[in-house]
Amino acid sequence: MSDEYNSRYSNEEFYWGLKPDKLVVKSIPFLKKNSKILDLGSGEGKDSLFLAKKGNNLTAVDISEKGIEKTNKFAKENNLKIKTEISNIKDYLNKSKKFDAIYAINVLQFIPEDKIFEVVKKMQNKTKKNGINVIASFIAENTKQKDFILKKGRYFFNKRELKKLYDTWEIEFYLEKLGDWETHGEKPHRHFIVNIIARKKI
Repeated sequence: MSDEYNSRYSNEEFYWGLKPDKLVVKSIPFLKKNSKILDLGSGEGKDSLFLAKKGNNLTAVDISEKGIEKTNKFAKENNLKIKTEISNIKDYLNKSKKFDAIYAINVLQFIPEDKIFEVVKKMQNKTKKNGINVIASFIAENTKQKDFILKKGRYFFNKRELKKLYDTWEIEFYLEKLGDWETHGEKPHRHFIVNIIARKKI
């Protein structure tokens, strides 16, 4: 998968653009000042760059060398300090310290079923008390799609499944809906999406 995204990110322009994800913008009021933030699956860094501009202490992690290179380049050009690392999510979480906030924006759907719940648990464990997790991912529309995705080694959540994984946390925001039309180099399509902002209380 790193080769696929290295190819996508090899052009000078940003493949996903520089506009931050809507959920990332929505999460700002829930962050404490100068939060220590981990952006998992950061891609080219659009969300990390936005959060850093807000005065937060960012660590951006992605498996794509090209994505991290673009993050570093843009951060330097804009006098932003962002710590970056080329790594998969699971390996990084195994060794990381705790953060005030951990973001996983449109990346968990690429993790296989035998690892996804362990990764979510590690995100929770690596979050400080009163810290937040911010997740945007996909929901399976039906059993046929679910089976297809599982065979591809990926995972789409069931309805309300992600919320249940955070049942001991305070849910600050939760949304399941049919998302907007997307193109990004492919035929126009839509996904059923899930968004969550949850706060660790214990």
